[in-house]
Amino acid sequence: MHNIIIPKEIKINISENWVKLQNKKNIILKKKIKYNLIFMNKNKLYFLNNKNIKNYDRYLYYNFINSLYGIKNGFIFKLRLIGIGFKITINKQNIILKLGYSHLIKYTISKKLNISQPKQRIPLYCITGSNYNDITQLASNLKKLKKPEPYKGKGFCYYYEKIKRKEGKKNYV
Repeated sequence: MHNIIIPKEIKINISENWVKLQNKKNIILKKKIKYNLIFMNKNKLYFLNNKNIKNYDRYLYYNFINSLYGIKNGFIFKLRLIGIGFKITINKQNIILKLGYSHLIKYTISKKLNISQPKQRIPLYCITGSNYNDITQLASNLKKLKKPEPYKGKGFCYYYEKIKRKEGKKNYV
């Protein structure tokens, strides 16, 4: 049996199929699995193990811990856009991307997420939100639009990512 201590500012409602985590700003719904027993006592959330799906129980437990952290503190994911002429225009829930194609790309963000550029001249973009899976999904979708190329290194890449560069053509005279 696993247990999680719940902070005071987070409210939890357990129904037949869902577990609802909420505070003043955010709400996260987690689907409750019929094989897994979840109950609450005072400020602790308990998970009863099922021997048949032991690994899945561990996954659910850490997923709930991740959700509690996200609701309390939030997650930040950083992306870099490398390349001259590449631009992003941010309008509330829409992003307009100029990535060197013949057309502009419009991308809509869900209301749960927020994207910002901390400093105007630096091409670093921060994606914030309370659900880690949604943030990483948005980051990977943006990266798919313009993957970093191996010769010049232009494109979207994660902040911590190092691009493996290839050597260009050599002219032998």
